[in-house]
Amino acid sequence: MPSPKQFAAPMLLVCSLLLTSCTTLSYYSQSVSGHLEIWWGKQDIEKLLSDNDTSPELKNNLQEILRYRQFASDQLGLPDNDSYKSYYDLKRDSVVWNVFAAAEFSTKPKRWCYLIVGCVSYRGYYDEARALEHALHLKQEGFDTYVGSVPAYSTLGWFNDPVLNTFVNWKADSLAGLIFHELSHQVLYISDDSAFNEAFATAVQRLGVLEWYRINGDSASQKNYLEFLKQLSLFRKILINTKEKLNVIYSSDLSEQNKKEQKSQIFNGMIVEYENVSKSWGKDPFRNWFKKELNNARLIANLEYIGHIPAFYALFAQNNKDWKRFLSACIKLSQMKKPEREKRLAELTAENISLENVVL
Repeated sequence: MPSPKQFAAPMLLVCSLLLTSCTTLSYYSQSVSGHLEIWWGKQDIEKLLSDNDTSPELKNNLQEILRYRQFASDQLGLPDNDSYKSYYDLKRDSVVWNVFAAAEFSTKPKRWCYLIVGCVSYRGYYDEARALEHALHLKQEGFDTYVGSVPAYSTLGWFNDPVLNTFVNWKADSLAGLIFHELSHQVLYISDDSAFNEAFATAVQRLGVLEWYRINGDSASQKNYLEFLKQLSLFRKILINTKEKLNVIYSSDLSEQNKKEQKSQIFNGMIVEYENVSKSWGKDPFRNWFKKELNNARLIANLEYIGHIPAFYALFAQNNKDWKRFLSACIKLSQMKKPEREKRLAELTAENISLENVVL
């Protein structure tokens, strides 16, 4: 067992790094115990691969993950450490549940602030019931709320993050992408600038998956992945259009009752707009998204961190698709003061470099 000093250090890190708040003992306790369950229970993947009790399906998945993990360091220049070289089965479908909230007539998210990571637009729980309870409390205060399940998180290099059962069975592009995404958070992380952090990680995720397919000569999978990303872009454009329409209504002098009515009409119109856009798609990957309650918080959860992604495509192109140079340029960008960084991101975005232009 760890000494009290050794135990205190992880608790402090978990409290600050895993989006926890030390203002209440109960919240602090669930965050620490949730992470320590994973930290102490994880098993080395190589040992699992040599264990006759490990199922063939799990072995195949873990072997593939090790390939993605090695590729991330060898080809993408991501950290070469023990992250994603161990495994833990949580016996549930999500590792944490994040609560999002926004005022009834606002598309600005409620924010929670923590040590090291700064302020973010969600509050995480290792127990779904507690997340739902907190969301209900916020709803009673008049907020729109949404509880989203999360399959993985990054401890930013403070711990060796394990593979979890929550994502071990994912298809190739999702699984490889998640590993590339989470490892990229270990390359750079700016407190109080989640939009930058997530856009960078998402760009690395997408570029990395396409690089994986390119190097492995899988042009069919690369084409399918690009098609999915096009559909994702169209889906999010619909959400952006909806947000802009809502902002007009929310900032108007209409009565609350009129705002409620028009809010409902705008969300219903979003469904119609999506149906018109997606009717020509062979597959419809976002249909289920519309089956749950549509509100400000749900909208925010899907739009909060996507604005800067094209800037990183442009930066990748500027550095001749050289991963070492690209990551170095991203680190330099992260070291700028925020006003200067925002200006540079806007300049890069204005270049309008699409993902297809970068990789094809």
